[in-house]
Amino acid sequence: MGRILQPRGERRVQPSRTLLDGERTGREEKSRAPIACTRWVASSVVLLTLASCASLSVKRDTETSGTFNSSARSFTLFSYSIPRPAAQIAHENIADAGLPNTHATRVTRTDWGWFDWVLEIISIRSARVKGTWGFNGESLGLSPDDAFGRESR
Repeated sequence: MGRILQPRGERRVQPSRTLLDGERTGREEKSRAPIACTRWVASSVVLLTLASCASLSVKRDTETSGTFNSSARSFTLFSYSIPRPAAQIAHENIADAGLPNTHATRVTRTDWGWFDWVLEIISIRSARVKGTWGFNGESLGLSPDDAFGRESR
């Protein structure tokens, strides 16, 4: 006897077997390719969503000034940062906070030296921006007494 060939796309149902509780079930042979593809797409979406995150912390020193600390991470794939470069995300968070007169005093980025070119293929990049915001009396050329409204004698 020869084998019966089934056209692609049809499923071959194996004979049913009886379970212990008396129920019957039929097992179908399915291709694992659609499941693997779906899992890959889902894990990629989760990775890209979780890979880019940012935070902003603002500390008030006086009534009109203080310091800020902004950090961000982004996913890099073949030299493209998703959604944007980490340093740009950190700077945008500061701008979105609406703080007046912001000055970045320190910007740090992920740097691995000569090994950095390998990380351009696939990696997670981070950046941190620290600085000051607002107007304190010293930045306006006032003495500390003038800045706080005290009269100097």
